[in-house]
Amino acid sequence: MHPNINFIIVNYRNFKDSIDCIKSILKACEYKMLGLSINVIDNNSGNRSIENIAMEFKDTVNVNFQSFKTESLNLFKSEKNLGFGEANNTIIKEIQSGNVFLINPDIVIEKDLLSELVKCTIKKNTIYGFPTYNYYHQNQLLFFGGYQINKITGRVKPNLNLQKKVDYINGSGFLAHHSVFKATCFDNQYFLYWEDADFCLKSQAEMQVLKNCILFDKISTTIGKGFVSEYYYQRNKLLFFKKNYPQKVILVMIFLFPAIILRIIRGRKEHVSALIKGFLDYSNGRVGKMV
Repeated sequence: MHPNINFIIVNYRNFKDSIDCIKSILKACEYKMLGLSINVIDNNSGNRSIENIAMEFKDTVNVNFQSFKTESLNLFKSEKNLGFGEANNTIIKEIQSGNVFLINPDIVIEKDLLSELVKCTIKKNTIYGFPTYNYYHQNQLLFFGGYQINKITGRVKPNLNLQKKVDYINGSGFLAHHSVFKATCFDNQYFLYWEDADFCLKSQAEMQVLKNCILFDKISTTIGKGFVSEYYYQRNKLLFFKKNYPQKVILVMIFLFPAIILRIIRGRKEHVSALIKGFLDYSNGRVGKMV
């Protein structure tokens, strides 16, 4: 029996990537054969993202605007930026059956992914990840499903070995039965970064990489690699350890200091100020969207 798959794409200002992502899904299989729904939620981009996506697909699929329906392209427009986790939670609440496939807008799926997926038995207590390659250099493996976390330094490294277990599945391509998401939701304290790692630990689900189901990552981002991304990444690393490894959070805090020194040496003043603000906001209990 073919699985029912509910894709969720969280869009923020990058509707062109979202359009490419949707096209890759549609090209991968007979659209209604799998009981597909593709759900795009826009985080108040302010650049007519949803309207542009609707216009692109108006003659291709049944665009169902702002209400959930299976076997259609459902478009949602949030009145504010909810962040990654809460935006996904908003759509997941509407899904009552089948499997949920979270996918970043800058991901393009390999043309055989869905035909490979129908051969798999999706277990109700498992989170699945995918081998993810560089879209522009397609022999370059970025990670095999997810990452390993160093419990002393807080640093993460991509899993590049099929034989190794991942500590968490990366949120750019994240598949589980809807019941996993009903039992565990994303913590909206994170807003951006580390919520996928937190979800995996909190769910207590098994983690598995579907080695024959391949994703390609454009490695494009709307927030860049500057102040905003550094702030959320460093602040939320501390939040993650406080929640999941409280006895190790002091060690992780200590290892922030050489990170600051390294950024000073490299002249990355913006990163230094972001890291310091992230540390101070964490210390003062500030979570969610940065203020």
